[in-house]
Amino acid sequence: MHVKERRSVAPLHCNLDTSIVNPTKIPGWLADNICMYCHQGLDARALLPGKSYADFRPGTPLADTLAIFVMPIRRGEPPGDPLLEHFVPKSLRQCFLQSGGRLTCITCHDPHYQPAAREAPAYFRSKCLTCHTEKSCTVPIAARLAKAPPNDCAGCHMPKQTVAQISHSSLTDHRILARPGEPLPEIAYHMTTPEFPGLVFLDAIPQAAPTPVPPLTLFRAYAQLVQLDSDYAPGFDSELDSLAKSGNQDPAVLGMMGLKAMNAGTPDSLRAAAQFFVLSIQAGSNNPQNFELLATIQAQAGQTQDAVTTLQQGLKSSPYSPRLYRLLAALYVAVNAHEDALKTMKKDLELFPEDSYMRSQLKRTENPGGSPGAIPPAPK
Repeated sequence: MHVKERRSVAPLHCNLDTSIVNPTKIPGWLADNICMYCHQGLDARALLPGKSYADFRPGTPLADTLAIFVMPIRRGEPPGDPLLEHFVPKSLRQCFLQSGGRLTCITCHDPHYQPAAREAPAYFRSKCLTCHTEKSCTVPIAARLAKAPPNDCAGCHMPKQTVAQISHSSLTDHRILARPGEPLPEIAYHMTTPEFPGLVFLDAIPQAAPTPVPPLTLFRAYAQLVQLDSDYAPGFDSELDSLAKSGNQDPAVLGMMGLKAMNAGTPDSLRAAAQFFVLSIQAGSNNPQNFELLATIQAQAGQTQDAVTTLQQGLKSSPYSPRLYRLLAALYVAVNAHEDALKTMKKDLELFPEDSYMRSQLKRTENPGGSPGAIPPAPK
């Protein structure tokens, strides 16, 4: 709509262009929500029930679409990975705190303009000088001018770090330190709320009555957090049990209930686990693990053809899962379906030529005297 109207030079119906959201015309926290959509991670991002990432619209609260949680900062612990952690450092800098929250992402960043590398020092210095003055810096002017590039505020106060995960990249520290080694402000250790004593709900609507986060959203968040810190296991178990008792039919919930039942290891619990995996798949799950675990239970119960069908269905849903290819090939070998086994192994190697395990299995299967491959163990 906006691009079409501007290309046609359509007249504005009022003082504002209503075909697009202008971040300078909305509250600062809503403007920051637009940036947080992509530039804030990483501990847990959980969609609300029935929402997708495409549902977020600039100018609306991000919390209407997804909840972003981070683990609280603990005294004495080293700082976390700053990659995609731009909002938290920004909110802990004195520039932000002293501004009363008026300092936002677009104070310094223009979405329509990216200065060239040689222009960046002066460009961002001009942003600093909208609040500070020449006398704010205590470093002698001669010393500042002797640096390369000269008078580079960001170079001193927002040092760049190497991004280990991404080659040839660097990351700017958005905390804006007054001096190297500056400790975190006391507020950094008090970012939790009574509603979430062990979490920081980053995109909660400020100065509003706490809105309950849906149980399914909390479950999705805890499912991510427990992978980072086992201390969140009780919270995860609590949310899962609550959803189970309510009869929630979300595919991820059903799959996790299946995994929980499978871990019990009794004949009855294995049958229950298989049913949960079936229900999860019927509810639309495309998680390869659900297909793999269901097929494993079926194979162990002697239901080989059912297991083969489950894995074939899984590969239609997730065609790039090497574990499903491995398990299907092993089942074909076990029932002497020689050609099907070879076809499956070769397809796997087309997709994953680095798969040395499947390459060795292919050689053994092509050799008439080779021993059949074993079914790989299911993940825990």
